[in-house]
Amino acid sequence: MMSGRLVAGCSVYQALICSARTPSQGTVVIFCSAKIQIVNKAEGVTANPVALVDNGSVVFAGECERPTEGAVSNSGTFAITDTLFGDKLGSKLYVYSADGSLIFEHRFSANTLNIGISPEGTHVVAQMCNSDTDDSGKLFLFEISQAKVIAALIPETGWANEYEFSVPDGILSLCYRGNRKYKYRFDGTFLDTERFERERVEDASPTELVLLVREKMKSATNEELPGLLSLIDRAFAGNLSEYHDYRALAFRVKGEINESLGNKDQAISAYQEAINIDPKIGVKQRLKKLEKANAPSGSSNTKKKKGKPTTNNIMNSPITGETVQEAMYNFTQYAFISGSIKETPLDTEKFASTFTILRAGPLSQQELAAQSLPIQRVIYELLTQYIMFFSMNPSLQFPPDFLAQSNSKMLGHQVTAYIAEHGWPFPQMLQQ
Repeated sequence: MMSGRLVAGCSVYQALICSARTPSQGTVVIFCSAKIQIVNKAEGVTANPVALVDNGSVVFAGECERPTEGAVSNSGTFAITDTLFGDKLGSKLYVYSADGSLIFEHRFSANTLNIGISPEGTHVVAQMCNSDTDDSGKLFLFEISQAKVIAALIPETGWANEYEFSVPDGILSLCYRGNRKYKYRFDGTFLDTERFERERVEDASPTELVLLVREKMKSATNEELPGLLSLIDRAFAGNLSEYHDYRALAFRVKGEINESLGNKDQAISAYQEAINIDPKIGVKQRLKKLEKANAPSGSSNTKKKKGKPTTNNIMNSPITGETVQEAMYNFTQYAFISGSIKETPLDTEKFASTFTILRAGPLSQQELAAQSLPIQRVIYELLTQYIMFFSMNPSLQFPPDFLAQSNSKMLGHQVTAYIAEHGWPFPQMLQQ
């Protein structure tokens, strides 16, 4: 627990750094660097000093394990976060009145990214980092007088840099680079959905555009598809040549849009480009079907109407290892498109909890992103092995509804349960 005392002044705080000022630039919370520490010899705990300074005078001094963030209101009410020592991720939020009295404290099962406090000193907000707990990635809003959480959500707009409060209106604004601000009600309701969707397209890099279009395709109408096609063209114009995976995915998406619009020649061309870049992009069967249907000799109308079995129209299609492989590949490529997950070490201690998550299923892209990096790394390794396994066993048979819930944004319960039941296809690879 953080301890503290009221003081009139103390020279040691001249060396403290990392300040968080009020809008009026008066009162300020200051933390020390790790170079200045207080050691409690009786308990063997190393702590760092914390101070509240008012116009140059230290009015409150305290200490905590690892002070990381601070925020202070115009009334002098201030908040401090403490990233706790230990093997597990965790942090504490302390909120104090201007005289240094503790109002409340709250423990999180994740590290705190940043915090903000309303000018009136009535509300405080804390954004969590990713972890393998329920607090992962959540934004917590507290009403200070009641010392309670009034909203806990994963922001649709992502992690903010700063926060603005309109307490009379019950509005919290999340602020981002480029002077972008998006409003949420104090109950967590997002108010700027349309503007956010428009502006994130405007601000998107070429690689981000590819992922945005892929996401929007899942619910797009035929009338909206030409607009998505123009966004993919914009991504290509922005130079995707440096990004092998994104360029292959962009051609795949371009092919899918053209196929949906009935532009067979353009779809075939795009799929061919995608395969040239990445032979495992997952469109070989689609390309074969289109080329067969587009051949001069043609084929029967019945065969033309069948089309390629997909994860969205799977109930009347035979489910084989090849089909499951493509579904897993699509999900994996969308989830781990950057490839940076490979840099995370594989932690064998996370195997059990990963299989528990898969057993509970289904697993969506959003749920996967909320997991800690070690858990994501295990899931990536599992899916990579199963993609290899099904490529070696393409004729393996599955029930007709095996992929009923599965698509590029979700692995259905039957798929995750299958993985959890059968475990690692190639456990020997884990020892390499």
